[in-house]
Amino acid sequence: MSLSARRLAPWLVAAFIIAIGSVAMAVSALPSRPQQQTVHIIESTDNGFVFGLNYADELPAESAPALAQSLDDAGSVGAGWIRTDLAWYRIQTGPDSWDWSSFDRTVAYAKARGLKVLAVLGQAPVWARDSACATKLWCPPADDARFAEFAAKAAQRYPVDLVPAWEVWNEENTTGFWAGGADPAAYGALLKATATAVRAVQPRAQIIFGGLAISTTGNGLAPRDFLLSVARAGFLPYADAIAYHPYSYPKLPSAAPVFAAISTGSNSLAAVLDDYHAASMPIWLTETGAPVGAAADPYTAASIVARGEQSQATYVTDLVTVATHNSHVKALFWFSDIDLPGQNLYFGLRRADGTHRPSFEALTKAIGAYKTE
Repeated sequence: MSLSARRLAPWLVAAFIIAIGSVAMAVSALPSRPQQQTVHIIESTDNGFVFGLNYADELPAESAPALAQSLDDAGSVGAGWIRTDLAWYRIQTGPDSWDWSSFDRTVAYAKARGLKVLAVLGQAPVWARDSACATKLWCPPADDARFAEFAAKAAQRYPVDLVPAWEVWNEENTTGFWAGGADPAAYGALLKATATAVRAVQPRAQIIFGGLAISTTGNGLAPRDFLLSVARAGFLPYADAIAYHPYSYPKLPSAAPVFAAISTGSNSLAAVLDDYHAASMPIWLTETGAPVGAAADPYTAASIVARGEQSQATYVTDLVTVATHNSHVKALFWFSDIDLPGQNLYFGLRRADGTHRPSFEALTKAIGAYKTE
């Protein structure tokens, strides 16, 4: 998203995942939850389908009350997971300097609420980036082994019951998130190194193929083409699921080609998986949402903003129906929990002032309806 929240919202582009120790020691080292917090405890009721909220790289900067509210929201809408960046640059500021505090806090708050974490591995520190793009945050690592070491330390630090899944990079089929242009062979090699390292210390961990963006420009590749190239190179077996980021607003998901492209026709993502003997590999929608664009303009009439918010709520309901009725899709993460005005991102279930939009209730009802089917 945006090159700071998710650093370039896919919808905006179109028009806009360590201190080696035992698991027990790592968990005990996590910071305890402040006593004053009100925690919304949830049970594991995914019934085989994962619902989550997507926070990109925003949680480390949030105050304790804001972080508590953000993660309480996931429980309130009925989601059992959160998706958030485990940004390498925050953890290893130098080759021998490690600081896990920011992610420790996030995992501790999630644990207190019964939430599972999908951690996005990415964002190399300056010292570890490819020299050709060292000034860019989403520059691929100069050494895949270094990245894999970081991922393995993370998997050893955070047990599988807290962080069951690791998404390797984000939107690597775009120039915005793989500086220099999409490179399926390079990404496949990174995926292989990372998956091998993580599975060596956490055999039950799920490795998620980095979320494929629908919007590509310049040297980017369409999702199907990128996936096909990685599959042809023999790297598909290193993933347990494929992540995809469909944004279709103002079209509803039920009427949008980017959603049909999941499993309809010979050029779909599911068709590629089938062709490479991976038909049972699930597809996770780890980022999707709908903006309330008018909210960006303080001079827009309130009636127009209200219509945009209602359209977002309608989109939420349709999205849950489409995702849960597609046998290939096994996870849905909504972006985002709250608006980010500083980045001109108005995809929130809550407005910047913290109040709920109609979409908050719509998502709660839709997830609830699915769980009672």
